[in-house]
Amino acid sequence: MKKYLLTPVVFCISLIGFAQLSTNEVPLSFKENLNRDSIPQVKLSAPDFNQINKQDSIDNLNGLPPRFGYGIEVNLTTENSGKWVDLPNSRGRLWQLEIYSPGALSINLLYDKFYIPPGGKFFVYSVDKKKILGAFTERNNKGDKIQPGAFATSLILKDRIIIEYFNPSYSNEIPIISVNKVVHGYKYITPFNFGDSDDSCEININCPLGENWQDEKTSVALIVVDGTRWCTGSLINNTLENGAPYLLTADHCLCGLDAITNPYATTWTFLWNYESPTCENGTDFNPPSTSGATVIANNPASDFALLQLDETPYDLIPSLCLYYNGWSRSNNAASNTTGIHHPMGDIKKISVSYSSPSSYGNGNFWQVIYDQGIVERGSSGSPLYNQSSRVVGQLYGTPQNDPISCQNPDGPAIYGKFSVSWDNSTNSKRRLKDWLDPISSIPLTLNGAYLFPANYCNISGPNVVCSSGASFTLNNLPTGCTIEWSSGQYLARSSPQGSNPCTFTATSNGSSWIQATINSSSCGSITLPKKTVWAGKPILNSIAGPFPPYIYKGCTGQQYTFYTIPARDPVSQSSYQWMVEPGYLSWYFMYQYYDWVTIVFNDPSDYYQVIARASNTCGNTEWKSTLFSFKYIQIMDCYYFSMYPNPASEYITITLTVTENDKDFVRPSEFNVQIIDNVGISYYSTTKTEDSFTIPVSHLKDGNYFVRITYGNKIESLPLIIKH
Repeated sequence: MKKYLLTPVVFCISLIGFAQLSTNEVPLSFKENLNRDSIPQVKLSAPDFNQINKQDSIDNLNGLPPRFGYGIEVNLTTENSGKWVDLPNSRGRLWQLEIYSPGALSINLLYDKFYIPPGGKFFVYSVDKKKILGAFTERNNKGDKIQPGAFATSLILKDRIIIEYFNPSYSNEIPIISVNKVVHGYKYITPFNFGDSDDSCEININCPLGENWQDEKTSVALIVVDGTRWCTGSLINNTLENGAPYLLTADHCLCGLDAITNPYATTWTFLWNYESPTCENGTDFNPPSTSGATVIANNPASDFALLQLDETPYDLIPSLCLYYNGWSRSNNAASNTTGIHHPMGDIKKISVSYSSPSSYGNGNFWQVIYDQGIVERGSSGSPLYNQSSRVVGQLYGTPQNDPISCQNPDGPAIYGKFSVSWDNSTNSKRRLKDWLDPISSIPLTLNGAYLFPANYCNISGPNVVCSSGASFTLNNLPTGCTIEWSSGQYLARSSPQGSNPCTFTATSNGSSWIQATINSSSCGSITLPKKTVWAGKPILNSIAGPFPPYIYKGCTGQQYTFYTIPARDPVSQSSYQWMVEPGYLSWYFMYQYYDWVTIVFNDPSDYYQVIARASNTCGNTEWKSTLFSFKYIQIMDCYYFSMYPNPASEYITITLTVTENDKDFVRPSEFNVQIIDNVGISYYSTTKTEDSFTIPVSHLKDGNYFVRITYGNKIESLPLIIKH
């Protein structure tokens, strides 16, 4: 089967140009009375288009994404090219260089080294000053001064551009700006028309057919592959729903990149919301873009590639709120399907099939016959949605013997199956499931959602809220968005709804939560994860013990363990005070572990009380007590088990010691060792024969446990604290 690759292109005419992650400001030179004619110019030789056209034909036969531009290798830096100029009034210095590629329909630049010091600003703009990219600042660095990363700037639809760097007067640090390729745009580009799809049957995303796909459409991006080729991709959700910037596209779009051997797509750019606002084609679009990605998984068996973006759309100014697609890993055919894509680098289109897809080839692909719209070269990697708006595949191509087109709209479109991509390998870098199901919940489907990257928007504030109140702040609230606060039981909001920060007060004692929903006109509502808090004082209802009902008796006395009901809630930040009464007793040792205590009695007799209370920043509980008698306790043999370290995180070592007082002690042939919690649930069990042995505990969560050692008809119990 021959595949025709479908590739995205965005060509925008605007005063600012293709907006990347930048400050979106005017270069300082525009405000200065500088002589533009004095700027040094580098004039490039025209590419050999006979050779380029031959190579394009070969690339087409080999199924590579089509080229819109040719990368001319150069070596242009601030040290070997351009000119430095001192600004008046000691305000700093400017470096400028003009690049001229005669006949180019567009110019975009690739940088093998790119580092902007703090305070520095870098711009790219057309000679007529109508198209501007920048300022690029230290936020765009992909490395540091010692190891600067690569970078790419987007298209300017002119054949002459100026690159400019501003060095502020307070900085003596020199930037590292090394242009290694100037991309000479030579096809699919005109000054006022964007892309080259067939308008006779393609349908814009904002036509009536796309009315029910206004969320999903925002996930779809036009990809500029290494500055010269085009593909399509889409954001995809994962089971953590943490906004991890994963983008699904096609393996054949990688053009030599690979998750294992060559993963860094540092010179790729991604154009977002590249679409007409109406059903008409329109002109003068200005899609925002981000730069750089890493290939984290790919597999040609189902032609999928999963990228992790270096810059997220939320980093842009203003921030973009985009949809992360849901997915289905079912191999059952959908009842109908929809595709959203950038054919021939054009604005976003939609295609719909009202019938079920059929399995294709070796069973790793879906074959779709569209009833409205088609796909073209440039649409490769675009998502295929089922009737539930979940992704079930990404576009591979079309058969050579039956290529889809407006003249042949019944030609099939072939998509790699999501169900195959999910786990068609034992290597995590060759399958999706490790990345899209990091919590191993193994869902068959996952819904899409508008999401913020983890920790991008988060609630900060204390973990304990008292009746006097506590303030909570939603950090990084995007411009133009509003907040709606909510809370769980035992809390009341005392600030007006929408305040930031917002104050909550405790109305009672117990575990609770605070949550914020962000409302945006562009992407609806996004509800952030709940922040767990403790309201009011701790809770201590009673003391239980001794527990477990197995009492260690050795040379040093009799050991008992008691704990509070309920157990300590870590969020409550509770501390505990333990006492033994009567107060004149002096024949015991007490080992306190927050909400539980171990007491060793050397000369037990009669009755005693164990009492405790809990405290946090909101106050103390009442004292609680329990009564216990030694009346029927019998002193046993003089031997004991010891354990270290305690608290532990990785391993514990347990040793049996027999003292001189018990020379007749008969050592058992084996010991059964269990680790249990305070309700008796077992987390580890083994049998040991040696006097000293080590067992692993790294798999246990932080908390309180007991090591139960059974031999013959005897049971010993050692308290254990796990703290990682």
